[in-house]
Amino acid sequence: MYQPKSCLPAYPADASMSILSSGLAPTPLFQDIDKAARLPHAERIQLTYKRLIAIGQAHRLTADDIMHTTPAYWALQLDPILTMDGAAATLMTIHLNLCTGTLARRAVGRPDLQFVLDKLLNFEIIQRRRVTDAFTGRQTPIIAFPTQQYPVLAALAQAVVFESLTQKAIALFTDKDKGLGVRHCIAAVAKVTLVKHCLASLTSLGDRCGAQGIFEVNQFSVLYADIRGASIAEGDLLGISVHSILAQRVTSMFQEIRDVLSTRFKHHRDPGFQAYVLPLCQPLIEAIGYSMAYDAAVEDGIDAAIVDMFVASVVRDDRAWFSEVGGISRTQQMDLERKAMQALLPRLDDLVSGRGVEVYCTAPIISDEKWKKYVHGLPTFTSKIESPDAQSLLQARAML
Repeated sequence: MYQPKSCLPAYPADASMSILSSGLAPTPLFQDIDKAARLPHAERIQLTYKRLIAIGQAHRLTADDIMHTTPAYWALQLDPILTMDGAAATLMTIHLNLCTGTLARRAVGRPDLQFVLDKLLNFEIIQRRRVTDAFTGRQTPIIAFPTQQYPVLAALAQAVVFESLTQKAIALFTDKDKGLGVRHCIAAVAKVTLVKHCLASLTSLGDRCGAQGIFEVNQFSVLYADIRGASIAEGDLLGISVHSILAQRVTSMFQEIRDVLSTRFKHHRDPGFQAYVLPLCQPLIEAIGYSMAYDAAVEDGIDAAIVDMFVASVVRDDRAWFSEVGGISRTQQMDLERKAMQALLPRLDDLVSGRGVEVYCTAPIISDEKWKKYVHGLPTFTSKIESPDAQSLLQARAML
């Protein structure tokens, strides 16, 4: 049998005996989670740094371990104690990979840097590195990258189109001439569609904002949790017009379910029917919602560039169907998305400001001015260390 080679450390069957932090995990430093949860913010930060130092000093990596990713290095990266404090794990990665690793490559023949490096390896001081453009040294706005442009433009297009869907759904839901079953169905379709895309957009936007995207103050995680609380959807099925490719997808999905029922089962109460059909129900409801949203946006005269961006985002959500059944190849799908982004990106600032929602957004990440004000208001945590050569240490810090 083929046995692949690996540079990862091989643990024995009783892996806990070989993990260097096995003596730390049972201690109050890591086990007293109830007390930790009640600590004030400043003390909670101190606790995380105490855990970080304890883990680092238990492993005692050398500069060679970090530069050459030795088994000792991977043993730390795979240490399960890192799951007990995510903040400590993140700080460990920054401290070793960025700060210590950078200095280790430049400390040979430099006593001043070696002094700082030794302090870093012993976790007597903890530093970090600011990442900038490799050529100019300046920070680059995230919107400059196409991978970041898509979620922003898609979220904007969805917000505009779903506003039309909301108004259409309200009108249909409050129409007393329609039966209660139809009205409940409309409410379910609107809710499933809006909730699904709100959650997906918040996740995508938060991911593309880097570490700042997970900060509670920047609202992504808070809004995500709030919307999840309203994410239980109910409702049945609803047919709509058949003019757009989105409507054709709805018709196709209905037919798929009918075919499953007619070819595999005698009736819908067959025990195996639910296993096949239930997983298709929510995607079908979402597809109905997307088609309704498209029709409502066209009816409201929404800008064609916004509608195209919305369609591109729906296509991305189910590339398989649009390729296999819709007849839109993967290359054509990507071209559709690219053209929609190119048409919308130059107007991004005007479109966002035109929504009139800035006053409701408290997230400091939305502007450099607000972010700087937020950062300047944060408490600063420092510590003093003894240095035989203060000037050399200051120079080394400046290099970081």
